[in-house]
Amino acid sequence: GWAVVRRTIRYDAKDEGSAARDLLFGLEQLLKPSSLRLQIDAYVFAPTWGHLSIVEGEGIDADGFDSQKTFQRVLDRVAELARVASKDEALLDELMPRLLSDGSGQQYFFGRYLAESTADVLGRWLVLRDAFSRVAPENRSTRFLAGFVDGAARIDASAMGQILDA
Repeated sequence: GWAVVRRTIRYDAKDEGSAARDLLFGLEQLLKPSSLRLQIDAYVFAPTWGHLSIVEGEGIDADGFDSQKTFQRVLDRVAELARVASKDEALLDELMPRLLSDGSGQQYFFGRYLAESTADVLGRWLVLRDAFSRVAPENRSTRFLAGFVDGAARIDASAMGQILDA
């Protein structure tokens, strides 16, 4: 989908003004994730190095491609998505099995930014802990939970102690 078109643009659409390049940019706009759910799919669940092909502008500046700047731009977008998602309980419930399961992506950072955006850190932790217990043990991943604990510690060290004691 969208990430594949972005990758193609990055590597193969060098000829400005070409019909193929214009077609790719049109297709990219058509496929670009519009809903919060689709944006989370693209930015949070993309393979760890998938950020190299999804960020607008691709991190190219006068010095060329900078993967560190590109990764930071992905993290900035993940932070914004977590802030918005923190207000949508139904969406978080839907995403929870994937956030707590094995897989490559930015689940750690989504968890961290979710904690930093959550008013009731302990209450959210209890929901996460219960959801984690419902994931089959062979499919579990603690990355999202570790990120949440990190985010809680960044905003309030006592909150981290409370969630670890809960």
